[in-house]
Amino acid sequence: MTERPFFSRANGPTDRGRINRAEQLYEISPRHLAGGGDPRHVTEYLLARGWSDHSVPGYPHVLLQSPDQRLQLVLEPGTPEPRETWWRVSSASAGPDPDWVAHFGGHTPVEMVAAFTDALLNPPPAQSPDIWPVLAARGWTLGRDRDAYAVSPDRTTHAVRHSMATYSGPPLHDWRVETSPPRASGGLEYVWGAKITDGAPVHAVAAFMTALADPAPLLREHGTQNFAHRHAASSVSPVTPDQQRQAHQRRLRFAQGPRPRAQNPAPLPPRPGHTGSARHSR
Repeated sequence: MTERPFFSRANGPTDRGRINRAEQLYEISPRHLAGGGDPRHVTEYLLARGWSDHSVPGYPHVLLQSPDQRLQLVLEPGTPEPRETWWRVSSASAGPDPDWVAHFGGHTPVEMVAAFTDALLNPPPAQSPDIWPVLAARGWTLGRDRDAYAVSPDRTTHAVRHSMATYSGPPLHDWRVETSPPRASGGLEYVWGAKITDGAPVHAVAAFMTALADPAPLLREHGTQNFAHRHAASSVSPVTPDQQRQAHQRRLRFAQGPRPRAQNPAPLPPRPGHTGSARHSR
């Protein structure tokens, strides 16, 4: 008897590499309101790079460890509560307290999580990158009160270099990002947040912030729980689902083979000039 594939919210058969079975893709801007996206953009790349899978069969989580056993990724989808951590990337340790840890909420776009995890696979540069100029160059407003911070051009996202006093010794620092667009009824609606503790590789933090501030839209399927927040603008994309699947396959092949460090692992096809896209606000 031929085994039949399962079909699920994963957009089709459960075999690997079949990312996005949508019929139509939409470009979402600003990208920090695009929604989570497909987690396989992160996990399949790490598996292709030789990370081992320690997930418990039948339990809804993903546990991955780097080949040198120095890094761990935990994906534990939880409740719709936006302040709940879904992604946790950390240094590996024998106990429950790692040297550093990065927390990402469930609606953090996977492209931003991947920017952080992909950077961890590369050696740090000789000189630590300065994150603030990257944000300023993308139109973010820099400021300082108690902590240094940056605000996105649409003013829905804040990035903060947070300082915490200690009883003895120097203060502790971490990076915090919060996306909170305004509610129609007043106040702010918390959508997702990230926290990266002190000690995390600076080049990985810089890669995450660079992906966060990138003005390019993100591709999402319409009508899923991972689609855009209502404050985001969307337009029909000229990139087809098949082209996006091919880009994902290129990304996995890049992970498995020799590659120059500076190469972009999975560029999507260039967007052709087009008009008449149905742009609307959600």
